[in-house]
Amino acid sequence: MTSVTLPADLRSQHETELFARVNGFVQNWTTDIGQHVRRGQVLATIATPEIDQQIAQAQANLALARTSYGRLQSVALPGAISKQELDAGRAQYTAQQAVVKQLQAQRSFRQVVAPFSGTVTQRNVDVGTLVTGGNATGTQLFKVEQTDTLRAFVDVPQNFVPSIKRGLKAQVLVPEFPDRPFQGVVSRDAEALDPQTRTLRTEVRLPNHNNQLRPGTYGQVRFDLPQTAPTVLISANALVPSGTEQKVVVVQDGKIHF
Repeated sequence: MTSVTLPADLRSQHETELFARVNGFVQNWTTDIGQHVRRGQVLATIATPEIDQQIAQAQANLALARTSYGRLQSVALPGAISKQELDAGRAQYTAQQAVVKQLQAQRSFRQVVAPFSGTVTQRNVDVGTLVTGGNATGTQLFKVEQTDTLRAFVDVPQNFVPSIKRGLKAQVLVPEFPDRPFQGVVSRDAEALDPQTRTLRTEVRLPNHNNQLRPGTYGQVRFDLPQTAPTVLISANALVPSGTEQKVVVVQDGKIHF
């Protein structure tokens, strides 16, 4: 067996940044950093005066369309109105109903809710902050992370890749707990090596129910791997730097070769 220790980055099991989905300003917020939240819990409420005005106008247009369509339906004299006029009135009424429902659906996003149970790790707005909808140019309001399980990401060199399997046990080491390794298992890997570094991105999952470890912590992952090929040990004095590469000095027949 060969013990391999590699640097790792600890991250949450789930993490997401919450953006506003409507334009407006923050009316109030109910949670701050470090607070535990439940799925569906309201984190903030956004006032949407522009959408409110649009809904009022759309409802007035809907009332007018309903009245106009009702009048067309009430005409009893045969031939007084054409079927085309009646269809146009019905279509206008249906279209106005759709506009009202669309605006009401947009207004429902004024409440920013937690997508899953976790901890608020960022709050970037305050009461009165102007916000815009969308995650491309929109305003990031909160960041929520689920920390009861952590993921340690480690880049495994090519020569150790054949021994990396799902379910392989590993130990996660952090400087703050020098005498206490945390137990984890390999949950997945990238299934392909990075062509620049010749390493395999590997995820080690470890429980963190007591929240002793924090996302973003630097750590190390130690694997006990079977030796798949004989290891060649070279003295450091035999390595000669040469640009971006290192060459090995070999003495053969009394001559030095690189």
